[in-house]
Amino acid sequence: MIEIGIDLGTSNSLIGYFNSETNEAQLIPNRFGSLLTPSVISLDEDDAIIVGEIAKARKITYPDRTASAFKRFMGTEKEFMLDKRKFSPVELSSFVLTSLKTDAEAFLKTEIKDVVISVPAYFNAFQREATISAAKLAGLSVRQLISEPTAASIAYGIENAEEDQNFLVVDLGGGTFDVSLISLFEQIIQVEAISGDSQLGGEDFTFALVDAALEKVGMKREKAPVSLISELYAKAENMKQKFSEALTLSASFDFEYEGETRKFMLTAVEFRELIMPLLARLQRPTKRVMNDSNIDFEELDKVILVGGATRTLVVQQAFEKITDIKPSDDLNPDEAIALGATIRAHMLNDKSREELIMTDVIGFSLGTAVLNHEETGKSLFMPIIERNTVIPTSMEKRVVKSHAQQKTLEIPIYQGEKPYAKDNLKLGAIQYPCAKLNEHDLVSIRYSYDESGILEVDVTDEKQKLHKNLVIQNRNVKLSDAELDQIKKKLSTLKINPLEQDENKLILARFEQIYAEFIGEQREWILAQQNYFVHELQTNNPHRIYEAQNRAKRILFDLERML
Repeated sequence: MIEIGIDLGTSNSLIGYFNSETNEAQLIPNRFGSLLTPSVISLDEDDAIIVGEIAKARKITYPDRTASAFKRFMGTEKEFMLDKRKFSPVELSSFVLTSLKTDAEAFLKTEIKDVVISVPAYFNAFQREATISAAKLAGLSVRQLISEPTAASIAYGIENAEEDQNFLVVDLGGGTFDVSLISLFEQIIQVEAISGDSQLGGEDFTFALVDAALEKVGMKREKAPVSLISELYAKAENMKQKFSEALTLSASFDFEYEGETRKFMLTAVEFRELIMPLLARLQRPTKRVMNDSNIDFEELDKVILVGGATRTLVVQQAFEKITDIKPSDDLNPDEAIALGATIRAHMLNDKSREELIMTDVIGFSLGTAVLNHEETGKSLFMPIIERNTVIPTSMEKRVVKSHAQQKTLEIPIYQGEKPYAKDNLKLGAIQYPCAKLNEHDLVSIRYSYDESGILEVDVTDEKQKLHKNLVIQNRNVKLSDAELDQIKKKLSTLKINPLEQDENKLILARFEQIYAEFIGEQREWILAQQNYFVHELQTNNPHRIYEAQNRAKRILFDLERML
């Protein structure tokens, strides 16, 4: 059985396999020879699904037909409109996974089925179930969900360390921020504590630049045309990458607004000031992890930065300042998680690793609501499983009915850290009959949480001998086999972009993207080059098409360097 690991990322996704001949994890290139497949989906004019590089190039020219950063909304009911079609985050993620699966099977020349997929440590039960459902839609079976920081620590070889270690793993990807304290103690890899911000990532740094550019013309993002947002986003992304280089003192770009060419320019100092509020949000989760684990910064052996957003120089400097330790950069931050997930897939089959124990912790407290005697109508949150408890775990608390006439005990199930129940995420509820109970009869509430992030709630009492059970699920997230089949039928009506046309489609998409980023005579020249390429394609002469592809790639490379 081929051991497969997948990093289903917000901005980019990767897939790898464990090479038994070299005894190491190896990442698999996609059809374009790149290890990174952008997590972007586009619907072309023929209603064919386009995934990855081509879809990313269409974000500017066809924003109403393109979706990205949908991983942020996994486990929610949000829908994305591509032209006139609606897609859930689960469906969009399944397209990315299908693309990874197809490329891997072409590379390995065999079918793949069982996989380990990484998820943010901060993903809740709904988000984890959504990930499993997306995999099923793609024809994959999830052997295990592994938290991204744990995967990163494995990629850095924590399981091979000869002595006890403490790793602080910082994962700042395109859409989420996770920080974890992972220790190795007597052959046990223990996640001591996790924290993070599910609404903070590289996308926010890019949009900070977009908002600053819009401010120059007196406009808010909510009021700006989608086409302008898409154009500014691409240019802001390019500017952010320039500020990742230590020698960059300033950067600028031009954009067209109301028929005039506007220039947006920032110095490196101004860029740092602009994103300072975002950098400040990195501190609290980091310090919370250290406090929860009762480990001082001085006891850390290594600080690992993973996720593409950690390439930004000011982000690296921010973590060095927070921890007083220079972060390790031995591995490519974009690749570490996928490598770790792949190694984990191998470890599940490796009998020599049976002595090595891996434990994880729960990222959020789980509990229920209880009566607030001080403020009527504002129920308090009673944690049953505290955050950063080692999993799998099963814990119980007991409650009583609030008054003698109460016939039903409503037991809502919450996830979060807020003192008032309503301010936390409600996962579900159990209605428990209590008419035959008096005010002193105890009702037991047991929460059981496993390694895959699935919560099971059991409610019982000694007097009635009743038992109510609920496995947390959300109709729009945890899909039944029948619902999965129904979605598969819906998606089967969509055409998938043919592999043999991808290279030409990508070149044409890049021409359209470049055209949108220039103005005046340069636009006319770019259009002429695009028309020449189209003309050569229409000859159906393989030699001429090959020459035209190489010529177009050189032109596009030179133009993209000018941005």
